[in-house]
Amino acid sequence: MGKKQTLVDKVGARAEWDPAKVILMHEPGIEADQLALHWVSSLYEGAVDVDAAQEEHRNYVRELRQTHGAEVYLVRQVLEELADIGALRSLAAKQLQYEGQGMLHRNTIKKRITEGEKTNPQFKVDPNYNYGNVKTQVIRSCSRRRLVDIILTKPTIHWDGGHKRGSYAPAVRSTEPLGNLLFTRDQMITTAKGVVLSRMRHPQRAIEVDIMEVVLKTLGVKPIYRVQDQEGGGFIEGGDYFSMGDFCLLGIGSRSDYNGAKQLIDNDVFGFDTVVLVDDMDSDQSRMHLDTYYNVPCESAGVIQGNLSSRSGFRRKGDPNSLAPVVEIWYKQNGVYKRDKDQSGQGFTDFLEGQGHIVIPMPAKVQANYGLNFLNVGGNRIIGVPEETLGTSRKKYAKSFLGRVQRELVTSGRAPIILNEVPYRHCNNMFGGQHCTTQVIYRQAPGK
Repeated sequence: MGKKQTLVDKVGARAEWDPAKVILMHEPGIEADQLALHWVSSLYEGAVDVDAAQEEHRNYVRELRQTHGAEVYLVRQVLEELADIGALRSLAAKQLQYEGQGMLHRNTIKKRITEGEKTNPQFKVDPNYNYGNVKTQVIRSCSRRRLVDIILTKPTIHWDGGHKRGSYAPAVRSTEPLGNLLFTRDQMITTAKGVVLSRMRHPQRAIEVDIMEVVLKTLGVKPIYRVQDQEGGGFIEGGDYFSMGDFCLLGIGSRSDYNGAKQLIDNDVFGFDTVVLVDDMDSDQSRMHLDTYYNVPCESAGVIQGNLSSRSGFRRKGDPNSLAPVVEIWYKQNGVYKRDKDQSGQGFTDFLEGQGHIVIPMPAKVQANYGLNFLNVGGNRIIGVPEETLGTSRKKYAKSFLGRVQRELVTSGRAPIILNEVPYRHCNNMFGGQHCTTQVIYRQAPGK
């Protein structure tokens, strides 16, 4: 048997503005259908039309592939068509649960399986198998598609039935469908060195990292590190990370924590001599990650929710009740990262401007409507939501999102950007935008 083909042979991201070449995404499906039935408790922002969200997502994937030439891999497709069957069965076994008194009747279970063999020639019974292990039999009988359904929905079978055949039908419920798997930004970060697997803050999302590990292995990508549980801490989610050419940014807030950040620093996963932790301890769900209130439209330029800019007058330094994030800076010296006490504590945008970046403040309504959650695909092009959904005016171009950005870029001597608008309202209702739903695992650096 020949050597297995590696589908992805290059990984890493030197800068957010380098061309996006290889992207990992997940189209919402059966798991989102189930989670949307009670969106209030599902980490969603509002009620979701999942069919409409699917169509938006497909249009976005089409834009990435056809207009921008990106290679896009879809999680479900990779699992169904390419992943190792043993890995799929292992994930499905973690997700499928049985409970209830009926599951204790081993003889009844054995009898039913035996009868099943008589009525269905394709039903094979191993005489040496312990028929009390119903889960194993079910998992072995499932097609790849059904295994993926189980992985995504986490079904629990509750059976209090007796010995009589056909009595007491079991109740089937999906306890924790993975309706947030759509947000492939979160389960990993892609640094200049490669891919690092996250550790999710919310327990119901923990299995997503295991799923992505299987997907990456299938594509031929070996993660360089996985964030570990350390005394109840140790969380990193990908929406908090940006590669910035000469340094990187890592948000610390309601999802990623200091313990997780320190693990990444200690294990030297970044590929940058300067690591900047952005401390934003506001617990507002709308600011769960750094990429929800800050983003990078082009080289050495950023946009930020206006009242979080240092120049807004809201300064956290010395005032724990203020809004503006502050930074903690780590420099590598003789191969070891050390905290810079003098530079740490300054405002986030003060630091960026000190690095020669411009930071363009945006109205809070632009942030609230996912205007800052665009994806930079390289070449001064971004993909984001349509301008009319942001609460700004096309007629008053100077006050629109794009108008504000272009004015600041041109004034500072930078080239303007191109915004490709992709409607995303239904996906937005799941609490994320284009940036949140893409994991760029390879950006092509200049000269590469």
